[in-house]
Amino acid sequence: MSYVPTKSSDNTRPIVQAEEATTYGVPENNAVYTHVGVATEFNWSRNRDIEDLFMVSLEYPYTRIAFGSEYEFVLNYAMVDTKLFRRGTVLPAGTGTIAKGVTFVQSKLINNVEKFRVFQGNITESVSVGYERILRVEQTLRPKTISHWLTEAEKDTLLGATADLDPAALTEQPYTVKSSGTLDPLTIDGAVIDIGEFNLDVSWGILIWQPQNHIEPKFISAQRREVTGSLRTTVKDNVIEDLVDTQAGVPMVLQIGNAPADNVDWTYGDARFNNYSTEDVGDSDEFDTYTVDYGATTFTVQDVS
Repeated sequence: MSYVPTKSSDNTRPIVQAEEATTYGVPENNAVYTHVGVATEFNWSRNRDIEDLFMVSLEYPYTRIAFGSEYEFVLNYAMVDTKLFRRGTVLPAGTGTIAKGVTFVQSKLINNVEKFRVFQGNITESVSVGYERILRVEQTLRPKTISHWLTEAEKDTLLGATADLDPAALTEQPYTVKSSGTLDPLTIDGAVIDIGEFNLDVSWGILIWQPQNHIEPKFISAQRREVTGSLRTTVKDNVIEDLVDTQAGVPMVLQIGNAPADNVDWTYGDARFNNYSTEDVGDSDEFDTYTVDYGATTFTVQDVS
């Protein structure tokens, strides 16, 4: 039997997304699909709940019974807008936020024939991004269900598509540190803070409702958000140490951009600085720096679609 193996470069079209505006887990008919950004890597998994039933007279399971499934979808991408990023970081407030599920569509050559996979009911579990060179986001989502490989006709039926759903070719440049358009991207309590590194982590308390006799989750929702991260700055005064000592909640703003006229603010409220560390090394060839951890109560991102 002859066949053609599949490889990563056999993805035929970029991964696209659309919000499930009306019903969670159900793609909108003829929805407007958009790029997720510059997808650089993604993986997904299905974990099936299996239980073995043993019999006292046997040295092997009498039977193995399959119960429910849970899915995970991890997408790494370079940001060209804030659409998907906002869906995983800002508080639930209807359209464009984690309050709505997201459908993703993958296209790939399977045995040299283009097939499609649909990921439905995706809710973000966590987002991690570092402010360095190209801004690369790792976003972990929990899908309600993931299809098998579908023909184009089967995909169109599932998505309620009667027309081509592919968006125009992606041409936007990714957000980078170099093109942020400002010499001083970070301010803490209104004061400029030079940074060598800056990291953001957003995690959600995910609730998965899977009633008895349901093979797949029936509903997935985000319950609460935790915003944390770290930064590295030069040792020059007592600002960082004082913030850790007082535990004062202060505003913090980080600016990113993909062109000087297209800057985007990440705005933190009630940011508090928890720990810091520094070191002196006899043969060091670097300036002294603080590495400090932070957490914030509020976090907002400008809507750039």
